[in-house]
Amino acid sequence: MSIASRPGGLLMGVLLVLLAAAEFAVRGPMRAVEQGNDFSGLFAASRVFRHGENPYEQNLVETEFIAAQDDPPDTSRPVHRQFYPPYVMVLLLPFSFLSWQKARFALAVVNCVLPVLALALYLWQHRAADQAVFRSWLCIVFLLALAPLHTGIALGQPVVGAVAFLFLSILLVEKERFLVAGVLLALATVMKLLLALPIIAYFILRGRWRPLTVCAAVVLVISVGVLMWWGNATPDYLSMAAANLQKERLSGPMNPTDAHYYHRVDLAPLTVLPSAYVPAVPVGISAALTLALAVALFRLRRRMAEPEVRVLTLSAFCLLSLMIFYHGYYDVFLLFIPACYAIFTLRFTRKQVVFFLLLLPPFLFPIGTALHVLKDSMSWIRDIVSLPVLGRLLSLNLNIVLLALFVWVLFRMWAPREVRGCRDRETERIVGARSRGIPLSRR
Repeated sequence: MSIASRPGGLLMGVLLVLLAAAEFAVRGPMRAVEQGNDFSGLFAASRVFRHGENPYEQNLVETEFIAAQDDPPDTSRPVHRQFYPPYVMVLLLPFSFLSWQKARFALAVVNCVLPVLALALYLWQHRAADQAVFRSWLCIVFLLALAPLHTGIALGQPVVGAVAFLFLSILLVEKERFLVAGVLLALATVMKLLLALPIIAYFILRGRWRPLTVCAAVVLVISVGVLMWWGNATPDYLSMAAANLQKERLSGPMNPTDAHYYHRVDLAPLTVLPSAYVPAVPVGISAALTLALAVALFRLRRRMAEPEVRVLTLSAFCLLSLMIFYHGYYDVFLLFIPACYAIFTLRFTRKQVVFFLLLLPPFLFPIGTALHVLKDSMSWIRDIVSLPVLGRLLSLNLNIVLLALFVWVLFRMWAPREVRGCRDRETERIVGARSRGIPLSRR
């Protein structure tokens, strides 16, 4: 008997969904209609782009942002320096025809609808799976309770739409809808390239060349369109974008020693020592993790057709991308894709379930941000956070969790029985012999 069919199981499931939905509403869309701070600069830059002017000129962007608002204008809202590639502004052009208040509301609606649409399609495609109802409840609760999604919606981040498009592209590839899948992959790529890289690598490993070809063609068409729109001013605009990016790397949140390091989830802030920061340290760790994954994939090269191996490979790619490239807290929403596949595909022991539950809190609440907010009003938290090593490790709790998850995925990829999910030694012997091409003796 499944948990969902036990007495009280359905009631508990409904209660969990309602609680998660309440948290989602409060931390996500309700904040989005009032904040959208990350979207403000992109919105204004897209309007400047539509006028054929330089979207990386800060004065133009700030002036356009004030002009685009309904009365009374909000002059206190920050408009961040822009360094996003022009592709993002192309995709945001429909919002540029609205006022700031209406565009912010429209983006909040889109960011709420797209993940739900992607999950609904996934659950529909897997409705015949074992214990599908119970597993569906888990996916729904996890989506609604996922704090990085809340943060992405509240800030108006294009991350939410990019991850939804990536999820949909994987689902459509499974149904061999390669054209639409390629277009969605292209949209995600131009919105958030670093988030799309693990999915592109996953498609390359599986030999899914048709959606990758469509993706490349769409990106090329958008690139040509941008060049034609900007004309001779293209080099000047792109050089200013590069200059803005360099400023962010030196003195903005992209610098691991920045005061707002707790918003990041990659490895670089973890390697900042009390005395100095050595860039070679995170690079070396990243290279070691990448090499370990490459070796594991080489060992499993003949078993890529197995669903469990595919899920672990997708999980490893997503985790590695989050750790080795610059990523904010909201980017962790990317893990929702492999999490859904893991819930429906992998088998877990009770100890593994306990292990995951212990690692779950940073995904449900931004602990690092909360510590740095509360330190202003609670002296004991301020004393802890100010500790050079312990304070940084507590603030970067999610970074440590991602590293632990990646190590677990590697360990499971190296253990054939765990990868296969076999229930008995005889089945494991048969699977192992077939994968190595060894003929089985008849009984």
